[in-house]
Amino acid sequence: MFDIRRSQSPKILIVEDEHIVALDIARNLISFGYEIAGMATTGENALKLTTEENPDLILMDIKIDGGMDGIQTVKKIQSEHNIPIIYLSAYSDEQTLERAKLTEPHGFLLKPFERKELRTTIETALYKYRTEEQLRSSEAELKALFSAMNDIILVFDNNGRIVKTNTEAFNKSRKSLIGRNLFQIFPEKEAEKLSSRIQNALTTGQNVNDEVKLVIDEEEKWFSVSVSRMYDNFVLWVAREITSNKKTEKALRESEERYRHLVEYSPDIVGVHRDGILLFINPAGAKKFGMENAEELIGRPIAEMVHPSSRNAFSKQLKITGNKDAPSSTEIKVTRLDGSVIYLETITIPVIYEGYYATQFVARDDTAHKTVEKERENLFRQVSETQKRLKILSRRLIEVQESERRTIARELHDEIGQSLTAIKIDLQSMKEGVTNEAQKNHFSESIELIEHSLDQVRNLSLDLRPSMLDDLGLFPTLRWYLIRQAERTGINAVINADKSELEDLPSELEITAYRISQEAITNIIRHANAKNLRLDLWVSEDQLHLKIKDDGKGFDVKRAKKLAIGGKSIGILGMQERVELLEGSIEIVSGPDTGTEIHAVLPINISNKYQRFWRKKNS
Repeated sequence: MFDIRRSQSPKILIVEDEHIVALDIARNLISFGYEIAGMATTGENALKLTTEENPDLILMDIKIDGGMDGIQTVKKIQSEHNIPIIYLSAYSDEQTLERAKLTEPHGFLLKPFERKELRTTIETALYKYRTEEQLRSSEAELKALFSAMNDIILVFDNNGRIVKTNTEAFNKSRKSLIGRNLFQIFPEKEAEKLSSRIQNALTTGQNVNDEVKLVIDEEEKWFSVSVSRMYDNFVLWVAREITSNKKTEKALRESEERYRHLVEYSPDIVGVHRDGILLFINPAGAKKFGMENAEELIGRPIAEMVHPSSRNAFSKQLKITGNKDAPSSTEIKVTRLDGSVIYLETITIPVIYEGYYATQFVARDDTAHKTVEKERENLFRQVSETQKRLKILSRRLIEVQESERRTIARELHDEIGQSLTAIKIDLQSMKEGVTNEAQKNHFSESIELIEHSLDQVRNLSLDLRPSMLDDLGLFPTLRWYLIRQAERTGINAVINADKSELEDLPSELEITAYRISQEAITNIIRHANAKNLRLDLWVSEDQLHLKIKDDGKGFDVKRAKKLAIGGKSIGILGMQERVELLEGSIEIVSGPDTGTEIHAVLPINISNKYQRFWRKKNS
């Protein structure tokens, strides 16, 4: 509520057609401390001044000049303004008074009146008006509050009939509920129950609280009802819908039941502990720990069941879980009652258990997986060791092969080559001592055959192991090899390299690069039908790059690798194995009619293990 009184003096409008009387009233009002809003002699003038000045009170003479008397003027004013009225009149006939009463004035003064009577009537009228305004304001506020409430409010009289309500929730016909009783708006069973609660409240004077289920518009709804006695045996009935709460409670109960069944019948371990003391464990958990009855474990420290090697991890998990809401997982070993050890994969999370903070854990037996994992690790270790041995053997095989090639090439060059040369010289000397032309031709044919054999021995020696690779290095040997192949086949071969970058390379690196180039160029000549071939060599970031490219017909790389794995073509596998032995990489890109590009990358700083192997082999 609020105070509508004005801080300044009330303004009063005087409507009086006798000028002397109006002046006398104005004089008295000023002496009382009031302000004069104006003086009017006709109804029309009074209406105008009321709109302009908005007075706090009007003194209205009933008999005034103009087309309207005072009562008619007041009706006009009241249609637009809410201003208290005091009638002034020299007449007191019954008919006039009845007409005046219909306008509900705040006072009535009969002329002539005393000064004191004027003041008392005005103050009484203003006080009554203020009180009425406050009451109207309070009623408006109460009505707004009453209407805005979500709760259903019914007020019953002592006959059980509704006298006030803020809702039509139960009213299907949409007719007013005022004057109707419980049995007219509720089903009989619910009405009897509610009627009993109302009678109880009337008899005891105490509030009665209850929960009731009502069927409204063919839908079940739950309400929390409060019944209390008001004044004069009126009863206040307040109902708040709790249907959603009831549904939530039902869903919660069902969820708890599902959770209970899930925990009880879960094959995993589910338990709760507080500060490491076990508070709950499901049947599966008890059996995992070697107990038939879960109650035997309740109250025991979990640390007693944790294997000594896992107690640090368990302690850390306790601290982590206590400091955050997110789940924490770890793996621990647990000692069962019979002394056997099992592996558990655990997840923990803070929960509220019996009103206090605790930790819930879910654990899954991971023993079988751990056993398989260990077996797999052992197998992987064995395979890795076997691969290492195979790699060492492969390296050894390649080195033995290179050594044998070097030896055979030397023997071919030094022994067979020299012997063939000596035979050639002897045949030439013998030819000079023969005069018979047929014998000379025979010696000439033998010498040509020896020369051809020398060429074959020389080529075979170079193919097995060109001596210049050891004497001059990688670049001159590859350049010589390309020139030799170009002369033999007519292919246009180009080599591009900076000789200064390729000096002082490790011998094993030069041999690998040469053998890859030899294999690749041989395949190009045999299968690619290429016209052009380019070989690039360069060093970058301690790596030797070898790129060989041709413009031949190309091939299916994946298919070629499958054939190589099947033993039908070992050229690609040979190159790949040589590169991998030096911990390098090789990429082959080819396609129909797009040519082939082979890019090998070999580390210049070969691993210490391989260097030791290489030195040992050459010592």
